[in-house]
Amino acid sequence: MSKQQSLSDQLRRYIREADSSQRQLAFQVGVDPAVLSKFLNGQGGLSTETFDKFGKLFGLTLTETSTPKATTPNRKGK
Repeated sequence: MSKQQSLSDQLRRYIREADSSQRQLAFQVGVDPAVLSKFLNGQGGLSTETFDKFGKLFGLTLTETSTPKATTPNRKGK
């Protein structure tokens, strides 16, 4: 599952649990309902600012994670 699918699935679940429409929640956070729909269907993205707004609405925080870069061992004697 891609990162976007995971985020969109989670956001879709929170929208469903809020017992509200995508359109109503999009207006609440100030995003075009079509933009939210495209994101939820894997056809577009949302800005970090928009995710933050949804997080505040649902009482969540967005944390950024990074994967450590792979290192090549120093091969002495070659």
